[in-house]
Amino acid sequence: MVKFSAAQRMKRVEDLRLWLGVGQYTEDVPDIEVEFNEIPCAFNVLGVKGAGEADAVGSPLTLINAMLDALAGHGVRHIDVPAMPERVWRAMAEARTPA
Repeated sequence: MVKFSAAQRMKRVEDLRLWLGVGQYTEDVPDIEVEFNEIPCAFNVLGVKGAGEADAVGSPLTLINAMLDALAGHGVRHIDVPAMPERVWRAMAEARTPA
């Protein structure tokens, strides 16, 4: 299990403040209080836990939107997930075929 020193925790709080756009010069925003509740997971040897699906939810949609933006000139308006090469080629071929 990872233990953070007080200095490391303060660094993480400062990083969070900067990420949120609450820099050193913003005096009208209150300080952020962060508490760490370090309870090891009992279901694996390392005692680590996953962070859930928070990061995995938006990523595929962002990639698909980027692909659709790139393929818009070819008339592609929809690609099913997962966007395998065959599906991309099929979407391009269907976009070229007159309806």
